[in-house]
Amino acid sequence: MKPILFTPPRPYIPVRAFHNPHLQTIWGGLAPRPERLNWKATPVETEDGDVIGVYLTPGQPNAPLVFFVHGLEGSISAPMIRGVGTALGRLGWRVGALALRGCAIPNRKPRAYCAADSPDVQAALAYCCREAQPRSVHTVGLSLGGNILAHWLIHHAAEGKSPDIPLRSAALIGSPHHLATSVVFTEEALYGFYQWNL
Repeated sequence: MKPILFTPPRPYIPVRAFHNPHLQTIWGGLAPRPERLNWKATPVETEDGDVIGVYLTPGQPNAPLVFFVHGLEGSISAPMIRGVGTALGRLGWRVGALALRGCAIPNRKPRAYCAADSPDVQAALAYCCREAQPRSVHTVGLSLGGNILAHWLIHHAAEGKSPDIPLRSAALIGSPHHLATSVVFTEEALYGFYQWNL
């Protein structure tokens, strides 16, 4: 697959009420929650003998699949996953998601998830593709999940190690490019508001 970089036709300009970036972030936590998705939860064995939670909505074989990787200490109940997943379900698309190690099923091993480790994405996507038989796969990584997905794209998808996954697109949303700086910012911004409330 030849990578294509999407460039927006014009710069992002928020609506006037949400011109402040802090308000944009805070509103996500205060807005009404979208409905829950009708997931089928499956524990999937990893190559190192641990287990991860993989989630897949019901649907027709050969339907497109959108696969999510949530962010740091997040879950498949993230408003973005639920909202976008609900809209896609109405269009007949399937939705899959990986619950990172320790976020849905207790770990068997002392290993946790991190931005530079992506074999769990491979295992979860392979499972979803075997179950759903999608004609195309579109991946979305949220926050730290975007970093993990980027690692998978570089070390698995781009190197041709995932021939059974018909990947067509990938989106990384709100992924921290410099983790240490992001941590310091969230600890100090708005007098610690993010650290204590999000």
